[in-house]
Amino acid sequence: MNIRLLTHIKYPLLVISQLVTCNLIAQELVVASYYADFFNGRKTANGEIFDNSKLTCAHKTLPFGTVLRVTNIENNHSVIVRVNDRGPFIAGRELDLTYMAASILGFVRRGTAKVFYEVIQPGTEDELWIANIKHNDTIITPDSAVVHLDSLFTPTDERCFRIRLLTTVHRGKLVQIASKLPKRYMPQLAVEKERLHGSEVYKLYLHEFEDYSAAVNAYMDLNDIIKDMYLIHPVY
Repeated sequence: MNIRLLTHIKYPLLVISQLVTCNLIAQELVVASYYADFFNGRKTANGEIFDNSKLTCAHKTLPFGTVLRVTNIENNHSVIVRVNDRGPFIAGRELDLTYMAASILGFVRRGTAKVFYEVIQPGTEDELWIANIKHNDTIITPDSAVVHLDSLFTPTDERCFRIRLLTTVHRGKLVQIASKLPKRYMPQLAVEKERLHGSEVYKLYLHEFEDYSAAVNAYMDLNDIIKDMYLIHPVY
């Protein structure tokens, strides 16, 4: 396996994707539930393969591809989801959310919640992540650790070995990548922000490795999960 090393990096040019402006067009207060895991792998009403770890939902009538901002009125947690299925077909319920969405909204144990949803213009998957991060910066790892993105903004120690996981102009991509990491790496996760060519650029790191061996072990452990990582040597 080849390990990509960086000692000094320059970015002479960044291609910045245009953010999509979302306009509210409708809103409603309803009861939401969430899917059981046995739906995983089955086809949704629009032909997609259902995945309970995604941010999607079912609605009886809204067009497929409609993007909704859903807010739990008890805790004010919000999440952005896309309609890709029909349902729920239980009286009194208007939305069926994925387990991931229900976890972010905080009603998994209860099973249902009163939510306020707002309809947003249909968008692509990238637009969905961009919209979502404006309203919810919650990282949920595969083994259920929960971390808020803002807590990760801290300078990294350039005198230690570091792994750069991602460089991006989209905050939503930080959450998307960080949510793939096992929770044992959360204490070493850090985000640095800088201004470059008039835009904010975010860099996601694992840092504070004791030595080269520890950094390489982490790199190899994550190699199948995250592509295009860089192992960065200390600067003295």
